[in-house]
Amino acid sequence: MTAGTTHATGRADLLALTPETLAALTNRGLVKRAAKELDAGVVPELTTDADATVRAVFPDGTATVLPAGAGLDDGSCGCAATGVCRHLVALVLAFRRGAAEAPAGTAPADWSPGTLDNDTLTRALGARPVAAARRVLQQGYGAVVHRPTAERPEPWVELPSCTVRFPVPDEIGYATTDASAALRAEVVALAVWAFRAADAAEAAEPSVTVRVGGGGSAGAAVEHSPQPEAGAAPAALTGLDAVTALVDELLLDGAAQAGPVLTGALARAGDALAA
Repeated sequence: MTAGTTHATGRADLLALTPETLAALTNRGLVKRAAKELDAGVVPELTTDADATVRAVFPDGTATVLPAGAGLDDGSCGCAATGVCRHLVALVLAFRRGAAEAPAGTAPADWSPGTLDNDTLTRALGARPVAAARRVLQQGYGAVVHRPTAERPEPWVELPSCTVRFPVPDEIGYATTDASAALRAEVVALAVWAFRAADAAEAAEPSVTVRVGGGGSAGAAVEHSPQPEAGAAPAALTGLDAVTALVDELLLDGAAQAGPVLTGALARAGDALAA
């Protein structure tokens, strides 16, 4: 089956991977190269297995496979490149081009990353990053949770140090963040728990500020307030009191345990004192 024919159903995850999302998951140059080759006629033959695994065979014989329920990192390709290659990106782009486009005005998927349980997090992200995230959870952290809207159809979370987005419903492997690669899995877990806190609070607003953890269970909301103005910190302490509390936390836990939330909070507190 070619990229221009109708594909088997069951890969809504690939249809949700826009070029912008692919660029965030890989890099913009790789996406541009894959799209350019497709436009030039280097189009793979696509087939979909009964288990929704998508296979692509390119004109030069290169075979690429993307299993169902897996992110791009779990795909495989016969080319010499290591990691995610242009063939995997081209597979996704070709699959999208061959599928029927959603009608204009289609409502965004109504879903919450908070529905993903902790076992799912551990399988997708790894035990060590989830354990590191739990240490942050025990201390408590603030977040701004944004639900899908017509303008921004993907749910996303503002953490103290970064932003996490969930472009593919029910697929945590495609979550994107502006945090470093080393911290990606940890902050994705924190973002999921922030959504869980907002869900537990039954907040109906498109955007809501929550306080997560700090002695409660994973995802327990201990504070709920309207969205603050842009740039406002979710923490209640300000000025020297905030710095003192953060330094106390650093001294008690040690620098080795300093996660992304504490790092971002220290940076903002320093900026506030210098202002």
